[in-house]
Amino acid sequence: MANIKISQPKIQRGFVALFDIMGFSQMIANNDLEKSARIIFDVFHQILKDVRYEQYPMNLYDLIPEYFIFSDSILVYQIPTLNGSEEEADLSRSSFIKFCGRVTAEFLTRGLPVKGAIGKGEFAIIDGKSFTGKCIIDAHTLSEALQCSGCAVVPTLESEFSKDGETLEGSFQEDLIYWQAPLKNSPPQKLLMLNFLRHITKPAGEISRMALIEQFSAHGKGLNLEVLKKVSETEKFLKECKKHIKIEQKGI
Repeated sequence: MANIKISQPKIQRGFVALFDIMGFSQMIANNDLEKSARIIFDVFHQILKDVRYEQYPMNLYDLIPEYFIFSDSILVYQIPTLNGSEEEADLSRSSFIKFCGRVTAEFLTRGLPVKGAIGKGEFAIIDGKSFTGKCIIDAHTLSEALQCSGCAVVPTLESEFSKDGETLEGSFQEDLIYWQAPLKNSPPQKLLMLNFLRHITKPAGEISRMALIEQFSAHGKGLNLEVLKKVSETEKFLKECKKHIKIEQKGI
């Protein structure tokens, strides 16, 4: 019998984000499987292709986040290999925030709205296929609770980006805003959220309820009262995002 090599967990520390694709089961049920899978992977192919030119010099390619997709769940993670300087720590934070903002925006404009959350801490990886850690659980818990398309920062991580309710100065400053986020089975909570409107470039006029309905119902996804409520909350959030953008944004 051949020897079976059992890999050992590798403990890492860095940023993680958990995203949930909203309406995923309906999309799978109402579309060809290959087509559905291609839509999802095309999003990441485009993002990774773009960020290599936009954000990362070749010597910092290690900062480009990795991702792992399992059904309707997407794990994004970054393991910095930096020298510990504040400048490079800021680059690590801002690049991860911008990447997650791009993920949120790209999926929405392709008719696959996502909700997600960002955490940071130690996590274990086995062969790039198995992941576990409290920071992942914390991000998953907040992601599941969020009732709109968007990406929030886990409250225990807010001190990395803000102080006394104001975002800290840094290259990530314009990518984050505070908002009373709607949560499942809980009152709205003031959370630090990604202003992903900054990453929406599809020229289709002003933000409108009808445009969002089209995205939430694309690919054969149905509409019901629960989905329409999430559409409404997403519309409110994007209108708040627009107030914090200095240059004119065309929206979706």
